[in-house]
Amino acid sequence: MAEELERGPGPGALPDPERVRIPDDASALEADLWAWRAEQMRLGRPTPWLAGRRSTRWRLASRVAPMLLGSLLLVAFLFSLAATVRPATVEPTPASALATSTGQDGTVGGLLPPAILDVDGATKSARTIRPAALLLVPSAGASQAMLDAVHLQTSSYGIPLMLVGPPTRQALLERTASDIAAGTVPVVIDAASAIAESLGLPTVFDPTLIVIGTDGRIHTIVENPTSGIRLESVLSRAAAGVDPAAA
Repeated sequence: MAEELERGPGPGALPDPERVRIPDDASALEADLWAWRAEQMRLGRPTPWLAGRRSTRWRLASRVAPMLLGSLLLVAFLFSLAATVRPATVEPTPASALATSTGQDGTVGGLLPPAILDVDGATKSARTIRPAALLLVPSAGASQAMLDAVHLQTSSYGIPLMLVGPPTRQALLERTASDIAAGTVPVVIDAASAIAESLGLPTVFDPTLIVIGTDGRIHTIVENPTSGIRLESVLSRAAAGVDPAAA
């Protein structure tokens, strides 16, 4: 057993060094140490041990708080960005009266043939689909990068992009359309392949793009368009309904 420390007179007074005996086992002083700490806390005197713990907690809080605040600010910024930054939307360009003075069907300045088409399950005349950008999709399909580039430009002028093909390619057309603009691109089934025939396309052909103006006249026919195609000028004229020959 450790010999108890003899304390000097008065509460909290330090013991007389001459009267202090150090035990062989320092752990015997643990009870006295805790008693001394309790006495110091009762008297409102911070001990080095307690001050050290408070200092450690303060240092930890001073490091964690800025990181937590920064994380909260980042989350708030991302939420506000998602709520305010949205793709610009353009209202669909309305159709005008069907042109009466035109060139040959299936050529620039002419109309589409008077074919009956299936547009997403609805029966429509080819000449009522205006303005529009019709992409005739071959059996080999079409480049996704090109489709995205064309759709981005046509939608900027309020002109819808539509995928066209015969009934034998309906599954291909629907799969392709599902990968463009979250599946909002219409699929047009041309049972008689009347549009392809009016363009004089062979049985096997490359993707072919037709831009049709508000009055139904064809403004351009582009065979095998690439992802780098630029359509702004022709789309602006098609949306304005001007004469294709005035280009």
